[in-house]
Amino acid sequence: MYSLRTSTCVSSLCCKSRPFHSSSLSLSGHNKWSKIKHGKGVEDAKKSALFGRVNRDIIRAIQTGGSADSSLNSALAIALKEARRLSVPYSTIERAIAKATGEKGKAAASAMVYEAMSPSKVALLIECLTDNTNRTNHNIRNILTSHGARLAPVAFMFQKKAQIRLTLQDPSSFDEVWEAGLNGGAEDVEKLETGEVEIVAPPNLLAKLTTELTTPPHSHELVASELVYVPASRDLVEELGTEEQKSLDDLVEELEEDEDCVRVWSAV
Repeated sequence: MYSLRTSTCVSSLCCKSRPFHSSSLSLSGHNKWSKIKHGKGVEDAKKSALFGRVNRDIIRAIQTGGSADSSLNSALAIALKEARRLSVPYSTIERAIAKATGEKGKAAASAMVYEAMSPSKVALLIECLTDNTNRTNHNIRNILTSHGARLAPVAFMFQKKAQIRLTLQDPSSFDEVWEAGLNGGAEDVEKLETGEVEIVAPPNLLAKLTTELTTPPHSHELVASELVYVPASRDLVEELGTEEQKSLDDLVEELEEDEDCVRVWSAV
């Protein structure tokens, strides 16, 4: 198994039977109920996927920020705000925090990153958080194999970066943010099509730049603050056809549905 790292997260925080009767009316009613059940199933699946994403964001925020205290961890504060906006149950949020910090009487889960190659030669990094490495190894290997992918040493194809996204208090203040970012050690400051500003920097500057750009005299609104994996070179980025892209999307989706997977990064 190829693994970039293994580390421990910082601790903090009955129905009765009825005779069958066939008629045009009853068949219509049955069909309608089937559609309702199908529709509910689809909505439940969407909601489950959404809650799963928020769950992963909370876990990752605690990993990145090193604290389960949202007043000390801006990334966690953002994740919790999003969870509240989406009406994620409090019990779901509690489970995410417990998994990241260690449930009562248990050690905190371990962070692992698997390196893999897709059938279309796209490099993947699979971030996981687990309290049972044997289970996680088994699940990740099975998912990769079922999609024709394999474990492979691809870490050299990525770089770890700090990435911060801001909404400017004043749209005309981009030059000020650009200057403050570069003076603070950022490698790139870019205005996105959404109007947000994205700052990319060495990973060790994440907390420093986040604090500087969201407190006086700057005080811009924080959208995201996280550690990301990006392709080490544009030459390593694969361009895929429609079918290849769909196959990759299916693989990533199944990986991210696994209970231990936090996030999947790809060189595409």
